[in-house]
Amino acid sequence: MCVFFFFLFFFFFFFSFLFFFFFFNDTATTEIYTLSLHDALPISIHNKDSNNTTGKIIYSVGNTIIEYNLQRENKKILFHGKGDILNLLPSPDEKKLVFEVVGGNLWVLDIQTLKKTNLGKGHEPAWNSRSNKIAYMITQDDGHVITSSDIYIINADGTKKTNLTNTPNKLEMRPDWHPGEKWIIYDLDGLGPIYIQMVE
Repeated sequence: MCVFFFFLFFFFFFFSFLFFFFFFNDTATTEIYTLSLHDALPISIHNKDSNNTTGKIIYSVGNTIIEYNLQRENKKILFHGKGDILNLLPSPDEKKLVFEVVGGNLWVLDIQTLKKTNLGKGHEPAWNSRSNKIAYMITQDDGHVITSSDIYIINADGTKKTNLTNTPNKLEMRPDWHPGEKWIIYDLDGLGPIYIQMVE
C-alpha cells in the first residue's frame, strides 16, 4: 500500500512539474505572428503560358501597390497614393487593376503602362467579364449612417458614367455582374432580398 501511494505521489508531482514548466516558462512559449489583411492584400496573376510555374503577385501595403515577380524575385511599385488602398481587384484579362483610395476616388491602373484613370468617387468596384466596364456604388452619409446609395456603371477608361438605380429612398449597395452582363446584382444595405437591374 505504501508503494502504491509513493508512485501515485511521484506521478502527480512529475506531471505537475511538466505542466508548470512548459506553460509558464518563458523559454518554452511560442510566439505567434499575424499579418493584417488591411496591410497586405495579395492578388496572384499567373502566366498562363507557363503552367503557373512563373507569374506575379500584386498586393497593397498601406498606400502602395506592389508587384512581385516570382521568377525574377524582385519588387516593383505600381502605384503610390495619399491614402490607403482598398478593394484592389484585377480585371479578368489580368491587364488592369481597379481600387479605392481611402478618402479619395476609384482608380483604374494599367499594369503594363502604369497609366492611371481617375473614375471619381466610388466604392466596392466589380469588373465585367470583358474587362471594359466597372460596376460600383456611390454613397453619402451624415457622419454616422449612410443616407443615400446608388449603383453606377462606367467604362474602364472613365467614360459613359451611368446611374442605374437613381432612387432617393433606397440604399442600393455592393453590386456585381450577372455572367451574361445584361444585369447588375445588388442588395439594399444587407436588408431583404437580392435585386437585379438591367444594364441599358
